[in-house]
Amino acid sequence: MMKRLTMLVAVFALAATLLVPTASAQTPPEQVKLNKSIQIRTGKTAAVVSGDTAWLTVSIRAKNSVDDVRFTATLEDGSVTYPANTVDHSGPYNGYDMDKKETDYVAFSVTVPAGFERKANLGLELTATWTEDGKALTGTASVKVPVVPFNGDPFQVLTDTVAVTESDNGWVGISLTGLAPRVEGVQVRVVDPEGMDIYYPLETHTSLHGDDLLEDGETDDARFRINESLWGQTSEVSVEVSYTLD
Repeated sequence: MMKRLTMLVAVFALAATLLVPTASAQTPPEQVKLNKSIQIRTGKTAAVVSGDTAWLTVSIRAKNSVDDVRFTATLEDGSVTYPANTVDHSGPYNGYDMDKKETDYVAFSVTVPAGFERKANLGLELTATWTEDGKALTGTASVKVPVVPFNGDPFQVLTDTVAVTESDNGWVGISLTGLAPRVEGVQVRVVDPEGMDIYYPLETHTSLHGDDLLEDGETDDARFRINESLWGQTSEVSVEVSYTLD
């Protein structure tokens, strides 16, 4: 099967658990700015299909040594559950304690209600608790969850316009979200205008960053490089996505 898509491309020149003393456990944690201790590195998660349930990960990075890191979350217009081994919260994958400058992630299972007829962003509101230098602290952050409607297509393109700076060296990315159970052999290339000065990682086309498979609820990027001759211009192009529907 083959699908032709049109997009507008604008080119511009994240050990052992330290036990909190009993006295601290009886005192409510102090509210502080989360980013001073734990940086939330995910601004927008992978997309979720309207009416679907999906696991989402949020990348975190410790700016200081922190212990007993736990996250809870609420989703605007939806619901959140946690890994089976933690039940009522999500903890860092590599353990509750994080060293300074250590990167990890926390995971949440979210359910988005049906009925969305167009793309939308829902707010995933995070609350973290942790101890730092023996002091119990808490902070909050918000992450966007893109929601896409299911219209019978096997995938949806999330990118309409891309802009790159010179520091990106001409590389652009197009995000695709899987709607069907499994889409295989994804290939992406610009077909109009013909002969556009583009470098593809696979010579005649590019595929997805992770692999050439796109599963239900998965979001991945197809990347290619627009060469210097086109920098500083605004170009409207047609992008062809070919694939096999399993």
